[in-house]
Amino acid sequence: MHGNDEMSIYLDDLLEHERACEVENCALCQSAQSVYRLVRNLVFSEVVYPDVAIAAQGRVSEVGNPAAGSATFSTPLAA
Repeated sequence: MHGNDEMSIYLDDLLEHERACEVENCALCQSAQSVYRLVRNLVFSEVVYPDVAIAAQGRVSEVGNPAAGSATFSTPLAA
């Protein structure tokens, strides 16, 4: 067994269980949600494509500035 095999098997088991589980407040499903939340926070905590984020912020600023165009509203940035 390789280093990541054990983790891969565990995550596969969590996914398979969660897909089939019909129990409300299932401890294993809650564990799966905790793992997803942790991974999401670790993986998406940094801007991976900073040029895209900077360009998007510029477009939002222009949209929110009536002097920059005809729009008078601002679009919130995605988290």
